[in-house]
Amino acid sequence: MPHPGIHIRHSVARQFMLRLAAAGSLFALITTLIAVIFEYRRDSMQIEAILGQIEEGYLGSVTETVWLEDRDRLALLAMGIARLPHVVRVEVRDPANVMLSAAGETVDENRIERSFSLVKQYKGKPLTIGSLYVSATLRKIRADALTRMWIIGATSLSLVAAASVFIFLMARTLIASPLGRLAAYARSLGHSPSAESTLPDLGASHADNEFSDLLHAFSDMQRRISATLQDLTASENRYRDLFASSPISLWEEDFSAVKRRLLELQLETDDLDLHLVKHPELVAECASLVRVIDVNGATLRMHNAKSKEALLAGLQLIFTDSSLHGFRTGLVALMRGQTEQTFESEVRTLNGEVRDVVIHWLVPPANRENLDRVIVSQEDITESVQVRHSLSVTVERLMDANSELERFAHAAAHDLLEPVRSIVSFSQLLERHLRDSYDKEIKEYLAFLVAAARRMQTQVQGLQDYARIGEGAANREAVDLGLLAGKAVALLKESVRRTQAEITVNPLPRVFVNAEQITDVLRNLLDNAIKFQRPGVPPEIVIDAEPREGEWLISVKDNGIGIDPRYASDVFQVFRRLNPPSHVTGEGIGLSLCKRVIERHGGRIWLESSLGEGSIFHFTLPASEEKSV
Repeated sequence: MPHPGIHIRHSVARQFMLRLAAAGSLFALITTLIAVIFEYRRDSMQIEAILGQIEEGYLGSVTETVWLEDRDRLALLAMGIARLPHVVRVEVRDPANVMLSAAGETVDENRIERSFSLVKQYKGKPLTIGSLYVSATLRKIRADALTRMWIIGATSLSLVAAASVFIFLMARTLIASPLGRLAAYARSLGHSPSAESTLPDLGASHADNEFSDLLHAFSDMQRRISATLQDLTASENRYRDLFASSPISLWEEDFSAVKRRLLELQLETDDLDLHLVKHPELVAECASLVRVIDVNGATLRMHNAKSKEALLAGLQLIFTDSSLHGFRTGLVALMRGQTEQTFESEVRTLNGEVRDVVIHWLVPPANRENLDRVIVSQEDITESVQVRHSLSVTVERLMDANSELERFAHAAAHDLLEPVRSIVSFSQLLERHLRDSYDKEIKEYLAFLVAAARRMQTQVQGLQDYARIGEGAANREAVDLGLLAGKAVALLKESVRRTQAEITVNPLPRVFVNAEQITDVLRNLLDNAIKFQRPGVPPEIVIDAEPREGEWLISVKDNGIGIDPRYASDVFQVFRRLNPPSHVTGEGIGLSLCKRVIERHGGRIWLESSLGEGSIFHFTLPASEEKSV
């Protein structure tokens, strides 16, 4: 019995021989049995033929002898039948079953018995005068069959054994030996796949067959493996170089122990996140289970660590309450299948300095089952956070200053209105008082003074309205823009009648705005379109709307004189006029008021125009969450 530690090698040739011998032996056994059965059946049929021969050749003589009661002749007949092949016993009995004659020996087993009735025609009727009993033995047939079976079986097995040995020798030469050389060659490739190996000599008989093809396939595979290994080595070296020289902190970590612990915790609760919130010590425990595989130089510099060992020794020091919170959020996301995530957190360096970082976790596809490799990057954003905070403070201060400036502008405009009104009033009184007592030149001067005072009054009033726009920011509601357009048209009904203007208001949506301010915007745009009509051409104005994502684009189109596209943005500046006051009325503040209102609503306003082809004012407004009625 072989020792349990010893491996017995079964060669291909030996296994092939054993299988062939077993198959050949089985085949020889089956064929031998078939031959024996066939011979046995043939001999059995010979017995049946002999019994048929007795019936045809002896039955009449026996019947006649029994009828004549010739005992001597009957005995001779019985002996003659008993000498037939395979017949061992013959008996003749009368109708009372009394033995009349017998020959041969009595056989207890392996026999075939047959009885024949002795019938004599007497007076035209059949008369049974006795019976003939014949017994034939199968013993010799079976003995012959067994002898033939042993002879045929032994001969077949000898042939099978000889053929198996011959095939074994051929298989060892043609199959096992070249396979052994191929196996040795393959093992040499396994020990040094990148090295060039000498092809084994398979012999002339295998110069151009499947083994030769297999050998060359091995050689080709070795070259491909060598090239692939070189590429992998180069790729690994590039990865390591990138990892080591990256300016961003990189960690290669093993979270497999963390995952096993979290799976245990999931069996205890239905809400892992809430459970970790209630038990922060479990988050710290999971942090301690993380195994750091490697870190790069940027990580050591960020954490003020002299070496990787020093960083790993003080690993628990780098966690703050904020970083543990981010770590907990990341763990819950990992357990939900999020293999890539980014979040802001903070870390503490080994000398106690807290730094703000952006952390990015990435689980490679090959490691997503066990989380045994997670790439973690940490980007230092401390300065960015400080700048962001400083910018936030600056913006807040600017907003306060802007609010203060608006209050100042409103107060200044309010305070200026009174003296301006006085100038206008006294100028008008002086004009009426001196109507008939001063010359034409003084009259013109007074007219210029009154006109300038009125223009100043209009400008100051416009400035006050401009400063007051911010006060209505909170008074917003969902309104039907079509109703607001109708109010704006009604406010301009005198101008519409005088110029025979045609204003078309297409279906407009519901919007979330300050109704009074948007009405003023539409009124100013309509008034602008009416004032800048082409000479002799009645104004045609169309108000339309187009849905956008989360907003509406409103358009006011006219057929007026238009302007040069170069000045399309100048029209929205305060007190900016492209025409002198003598040509068109207005103080140049209406469109600037429109721009301020639209921007306070979070929208944009712009102009599309060409000289002589009319203008289109576009502006956007936030859509109402309610459905239009």
